Amino acid sequence: MQFAALAYGLHTVYLARPLYLAFTIDRFDLVTAKDLDPQDLAKVTNPEYKELPLARPRYIAVVLPASSDEQLKILSSALSGKDLQLYPQQYVPYEQEAGNAIKRSKPLDTLVKRAPKAVQTYLKSAGRTEDSVRFLPLRAPDKDAAVLIDAASGKPLEILLVEPW
Repeated sequence: MQFAALAYGLHTVYLARPLYLAFTIDRFDLVTAKDLDPQDLAKVTNPEYKELPLARPRYIAVVLPASSDEQLKILSSALSGKDLQLYPQQYVPYEQEAGNAIKRSKPLDTLVKRAPKAVQTYLKSAGRTEDSVRFLPLRAPDKDAAVLIDAASGKPLEILLVEPW
């Protein structure tokens, strides 16, 4: 009985593991293993996203499909709760969309107003200035946060557990 309970618990943790921090239009979304539909995974053509990672979550980007019919299909599914980040066939390397992440990011002073100590602690430990860092909100199931990115390259630097909205 205990072994069955342990097996069930391990399986639950396995399914809830975070896979990706997906840059989606104007924010990051945390994508877990249980979020992805096996039918959508079967449609993935890029071998990098065909298999679910076992290690720590990876930064990726999600782009809209080129076809307006596919865009409409995703938009209508978003109304029922399945948003763009849950379509692995739309995943691309984050570096490909880093420029868009910079354009959509917000100045750090917004976060400073909400959590000055947390932001200043990060800046001091990283040896950075406020104008060299920007942020994007991170939407996660339990608690939202802020992803700090380099203002010049868009490279993700740190996740601050600060309410970004």
